[in-house]
Amino acid sequence: MNPFCLWVRFRECAVLSKDVSNEVRSEKEKIVRRIIRNFLIDNRDEALKGLAAVSDVDVQPIYEETERIVNANKNHDSINMLPVIVSCPKCNTAFFLDSEIEEEFVETQGKVFGSFACPNCNALSKYDFTEGKIVGTMERSLSENMFLDFNVNKLRKRIEELLTPLYNEVIKFGESKHSVIAILMGDKCSVILRHMARKRSDEEKWETKWNSRFKADINNAYVCTLNGEINFDSERDSKIGPIMFSKSLKLEKSHVLPKGDLDIFADSLANKFSEVEKEAALNILNLLGQAPLVLEWMRPLKRAIAFEPSEDMIPFVSELEEKIKKRKEKKEKEPERI
Repeated sequence: MNPFCLWVRFRECAVLSKDVSNEVRSEKEKIVRRIIRNFLIDNRDEALKGLAAVSDVDVQPIYEETERIVNANKNHDSINMLPVIVSCPKCNTAFFLDSEIEEEFVETQGKVFGSFACPNCNALSKYDFTEGKIVGTMERSLSENMFLDFNVNKLRKRIEELLTPLYNEVIKFGESKHSVIAILMGDKCSVILRHMARKRSDEEKWETKWNSRFKADINNAYVCTLNGEINFDSERDSKIGPIMFSKSLKLEKSHVLPKGDLDIFADSLANKFSEVEKEAALNILNLLGQAPLVLEWMRPLKRAIAFEPSEDMIPFVSELEEKIKKRKEKKEKEPERI
């Protein structure tokens, strides 16, 4: 074969090889697109089948391990909003994991850890977010920090004690937990109230849950800036399936706390915490008062926050209220059916 014919033959083989290569690549791209699509629509089984088709490894254990790590990180990042409650191995005090008391975050292969100080005894506990449990504790001495001539630890305990009667009322008809954290930072002190409550009715097939996190930042001039939120979730079974409702409400207030001894100061701050949580809860009640379907879900909260709203309180306007209003207007405009 002369050199020219050999060159022509080589070109033909190269073009054919390129066409085959493009076809293979195109088919692989289609598979990858299907995999991505199945993941996006939460069709896990089909997505894993697709991964197995384009991989020479067992994708199932890799997927499960990766999913476990992602979920553990999500649980860690949401501890201020979604409550995680643990019991200190040293003093048995139940407290909420919180970003303000986390001292270390570690992610190793297959594990996600955080280290949190007990608000009561200051012991440092290592929490495994992958397994959902405490895996180690280091005992430490309790700090004797002072703020405005008050012992910070004694102030925290007193505020927690003053709030207990309010939340004991919730315990009578459901599950309720609360804890207070006090942290000194320079010339400021932060006091954080965490609360979680749940009411379930198996007979009526509904469950109500709410949790709150309110933080009071206090300076050495007794000025207190209090802000936070209450998160509410409710679910009820119906003939058409489960109906769910959720809402997050944020509030911010500013006060000047009275000077005096520890009891006076703690009592004033506890009252401010109570008022802001009641106001947030009342806003939810006003919202749900517009929706008959969800009124029954709020029965436990009505009993916990049993008081009349102040006349000058501005009603909370929500998307749900707007939807109900538009639905009523549309129904009024529709011609009567015969």
